[in-house]
Amino acid sequence: MSLQVEGIHLCGASLISEEWLLTTAHCFDFEKNPKLWMASFGITLSPSLMRRKVESIIIHENYAAHKHDDDIAVVKLFNPIIFSNEVHKVCLPEATFRSLA
Repeated sequence: MSLQVEGIHLCGASLISEEWLLTTAHCFDFEKNPKLWMASFGITLSPSLMRRKVESIIIHENYAAHKHDDDIAVVKLFNPIIFSNEVHKVCLPEATFRSLA
């Protein structure tokens, strides 16, 4: 999926629920206004399958621009995504999962 400003792809992201994306904080170094951002899903198809406006951007509190530490952000979509065979969330373990390693 693609995070875009004025139709220009700036960053990728992973869909982690119907309305939340996980991405990098550095994506927003130059533009933090959520009203200017759009998320596009199914971008290998033309036109894309779905587009959603961004409601809010939450950047890790310890992130500092041009550093690699804490370079993480979550993005809330204005309207939830409808999952399909082409658009689905990333596969994550349950919160209760315990690794044997």
